[in-house]
Parts: sequence; structure tokens; C-alpha cells
Amino acid sequence: MPPPATERPPAGCYDVEWGIGALGMRFTPNEHEEPVICQITNKASESVLHSPAAVGDVLVALRVHALGTPMTPVTSLQEMVQIFQHEELPLTLRFRSREHEIPQPIELVDIACSYTHKWEAGAPLGVSLAMDPCSLHAVVTAIDYDRIAPEFLVFEPKVGDILISVRDLDRKIDLDQTRFEQVISCLKSFPRPCKLTFARLHDENAHSPTNTRDNRAQTVPAQEMPHAPQHRRPSEQPRSHVRTQPVPPRQPLAPLAPPYADPRLQPRRPAPLAKRQSFNVDEIKQSRAVKSDKEKEKDKRFYKIMYHGGQIGIVLKDAKLELKGKPKRNGYYAIVKQINKSAVPGVEQVSKGDELIAIGQKDLQHMAFEDVQRMLSRIRSPTPLVFQRKPQSSSASGGNLALADALILFFV
Repeated sequence: MPPPATERPPAGCYDVEWGIGALGMRFTPNEHEEPVICQITNKASESVLHSPAAVGDVLVALRVHALGTPMTPVTSLQEMVQIFQHEELPLTLRFRSREHEIPQPIELVDIACSYTHKWEAGAPLGVSLAMDPCSLHAVVTAIDYDRIAPEFLVFEPKVGDILISVRDLDRKIDLDQTRFEQVISCLKSFPRPCKLTFARLHDENAHSPTNTRDNRAQTVPAQEMPHAPQHRRPSEQPRSHVRTQPVPPRQPLAPLAPPYADPRLQPRRPAPLAKRQSFNVDEIKQSRAVKSDKEKEKDKRFYKIMYHGGQIGIVLKDAKLELKGKPKRNGYYAIVKQINKSAVPGVEQVSKGDELIAIGQKDLQHMAFEDVQRMLSRIRSPTPLVFQRKPQSSSASGGNLALADALILFFV
């Protein structure tokens, strides 16, 4: 069957042709489960590099050339994964650009807590900011414990906290309604000292689906709310109108039934940034041989062990010493040198040459070995250490290119 005529992408969309090799993109689900670009890696294909693709854009459709079918909508990350598992290259991927989209303001009922840090002139901020690919807000992605001010650290900032405003004595700018590049420009030009307000959202995944926003709003301390309410219900009165004298009893009225909202019909927020996972579409192997469950278990490339601090029974070495200063291709420099199998539960999985690639939610790619050691020395509570097995030389050849092997679970 001849392939259908090329369809022009609608306004606000663009197509990327994926023919061979690595796509070089990572995807994460948004609140509607749609696949969103959360990173374009250094292995990105030429077609990706020459396209308008950017973090935050949404994969909305694709076309499988081998089937000769027209462009098919993609409604969820899981659907994308299923297609990648069963179809072959080449593919045409259609994305919806969010280049001109403005982040939505943070609502008070969504805020679990907020805090305000006074950023002094000449002082480092001590946290790294990046754009949340789903919400487009400026969020904390890393905390530098060597540079962060003690008065900032007392608020216990966490990865995923959203920067919502900056202010001084004369003005205030709401940054939760500002694109990330403008947020950075504002922070560079805003006179210091200034006050930065951060907000942490409720973790909806930690509550049952029956919890409503009204219930959660009651847990937000009034003094921590960054924005004053814009309107009130007719039944609500300003605080100054609330009577302080005892109210005489009166006949109770029949309670009003709360409005019903089916939780299955309510769009949910994506998981907090620190708990979010993404899928890395990378190199494609050339073997489609079916393996047994035991063989698949052996072939798992990633594993983790829980570390509580203290002795772990693993000695790490700096890969740069063996490379004589040359950069390592995958950017992970903490390599297992020696193992004491009886030290910590789970260490029996570790082998010499395995790479430590993440501590908790922190990706260690391109991090210096000394910084990795410093992070490990600070651990005092249960923290997962994520390892990648030592790369094995591949002798597989022949067969068709399968996309199933292109999916690598990556911890953001």
C-alpha cells in the first residue's frame, strides 16, 4: 500500500521525521497523561536538532510509515510506549508547540505551604531553577548545600517548589504567570535585596481521590498564602466583619448537599517534579529475540539500593582517572571499585564497574566525582541509590529495528 500523501501540520504544530538511530528525547506525562518533552539530550537526531522541538512541547500524533496509515492521534504516554514497543522506524512525530503559552497562576487551594526568602545583594541563591515541562512554571531542580544561605535553608526548600513572586518595598511581580525565560531575565535585573516567595503544591497522589480542593484549602496557613483572594462567595464575610460575641442558638437547618464532582472526570495535576518519571527514547538495539523472564531479569540495566548513611560496603572510583581527563561518553563518573556483599541489603546486586547514576531524585550525569562523594556523605535518612550495570559488549546482529529496546526508565 503506498503511503498516504504528506499532511501539513495544523497551526501551532510541527512534524519531526525519525528515520534511524537515537531520537534523543525524554518524555513525561502531564495532567492529561499526554507525553511532554522534558529533555532533548546530546544524542538528539539531526531531524530533532533542525526542528523547533523544545522542552514542554506535547506529542499529539504520529504516523507509522510501514503501515501506510495516516497521522494517528496519541492520547497518552502509555499509548506512545505501546506504539514504540510494537512498530518500526521510520516514524513521523507531530508535536504541539507551547512557545507562546503562558503558565497558569497558582491557586491558593493548590498550595500546601509557602515561604519567603530575602535574597541579599551579592549573595548566591543556592538553588537551581528550571522550567517544569508540564506547567511551564519556574521550579527548584537542585539545592547547592555549599552555597545556600542558612536563613534560606531553614525553610527546607525542596525540588519542585515553584517560584511565584519577587518583590521589594516598591513593587511586586507575580512570576507564576510568567514564562521561564522572562523569569530569569527578571531575577537578573531586579534590584537586591529582594524577597522571593516559593510555593509547594499539595501532593494529590498522597491523598485519596475523594479528597476535594475545598478540604485541602483548609490546611493552608493564612499567613503563608502568597496572593489575596480575588473574590468571595456571597456567604463569606471579610475577617473584620466576623462577630466575636457568642451567637445565640437557633434551630438547625437541613445541611446542604455538597456539589458532586466525579473524581474520574477531574483533570489531575502531574506528579510533583521530585517524584516524576520520564522515558528516554535513545539508541535502538538490533535484536528482537524473545527472552525468558529470568533472562529479562538478568538484563535489567538499572537497579537501586536504599542507603541510610554510614557504611555502605561499596568503594567508588573516579572514571576520569582512567580516562586521563577525557570526558566520559555518558557523563557518569562514579564507578564501583570494590564491594562488601554483607554490608547493606541490596548490595548483592552490585558488580564491579557498575555506574552510580542517581542519588535520590538527583541525576549525577556530568557531576564531578568529588561532588558525588560529598552528596553521599550528607545522607542521614533512607535514600535510594540508582545504579546502571556495566555496559556489556554487544554481539547481536541482524533482525529488524525494534523500538521496545529504545525505552529506558530515567529518574528525574
